[in-house]
Amino acid sequence: MKPPKPGGAYNQAVEFNGLIFVSGQLARDKDGGEIIEGDITAQTKKVIQNIEKILKVADSSLDNILMSFVFLREKRLFDKFNEEYKKNFKRNYQQE
Repeated sequence: MKPPKPGGAYNQAVEFNGLIFVSGQLARDKDGGEIIEGDITAQTKKVIQNIEKILKVADSSLDNILMSFVFLREKRLFDKFNEEYKKNFKRNYQQE
């Protein structure tokens, strides 16, 4: 269960003082590195799966995420994005 290779010359994640900083992720498939087909729900699910794989390599998990930043091209997609996104976090979260 490896994450897809990065699409450029950057590190997918870096550990610093016990924290893992994960680079921005796109909804890339494992094999070709292409952005997957599908709507915002499918792409959100894929991004989270890829982040989960990166964290697993670093002996961590989604449960240890302290903060995330999300960039959406279209604000109208937020509700569908958020429905999928919040399925993956068991801790209380605050939406602003």
